[in-house]
Amino acid sequence: MSGLAMLGLALGLSQPGAAEPPPRAVAGLWAIAIEQPRTRCRWEGHVRLVQIGRRLTGSGKAKAVGRAPRCPPLKGDIDGKVDGDGVRFGFAMGRLGVAEFEGVLGDGGRTLAGRWRGRAASGLWWAERAR
Repeated sequence: MSGLAMLGLALGLSQPGAAEPPPRAVAGLWAIAIEQPRTRCRWEGHVRLVQIGRRLTGSGKAKAVGRAPRCPPLKGDIDGKVDGDGVRFGFAMGRLGVAEFEGVLGDGGRTLAGRWRGRAASGLWWAERAR
């Protein structure tokens, strides 16, 4: 065994494995819709995503639409990552706390969709690149 391989084993470094797919580009302004079926809350707004490599940051805000006066406005910062076509990020949703969003890029990179879960709520979300 070579000296470099032994040093790698001693330091706990693994040999390169299968390459992860490069992250897809998701930076930019997105129109977003968020739903919580249990309370029938639906919010619409925008998020601005900033991407450096796999790291995802940004901010967003959305307001309740329809007849949902008890649904608070959402506004907060975004912090997460991009893995291939998938995104995962935390979004500070005001008095609802921080929710974890997971989604997948679709339609040639023009849409995102997935699920979200907070401390006492969960639902679905969709986003489309703003024009």
